[in-house]
Amino acid sequence: MASNSEREEVLEAAIEDITRVAQMIAAIPAEHRATALGAAERSYLQTVQDLGYGETATQKWAFAVMSRLRVEEGKGRWAMRIRLKLLYRELIRAGSSAAENDSMG
Repeated sequence: MASNSEREEVLEAAIEDITRVAQMIAAIPAEHRATALGAAERSYLQTVQDLGYGETATQKWAFAVMSRLRVEEGKGRWAMRIRLKLLYRELIRAGSSAAENDSMG
């Protein structure tokens, strides 16, 4: 069984990685996100169980982590849509500028 400090380190690392995991899940196609979220949840559950926590503590911790992961994943999808819209507008402007230059030349 892991010591308390080892447990804390593992749990802190998992929490610190939530944003990164959420960004990775947000970047995959929508039809695969539920599978990815399920895999993340099983991984979090297994990690806490492996640390020797009881079923109730494991479920509560995984629920809290997954709640935050889902929020972060939603933010990641929103941010990605905004970046794509900005890129699209930039491409449209570039295309317009190129068309104007072609018509002048």
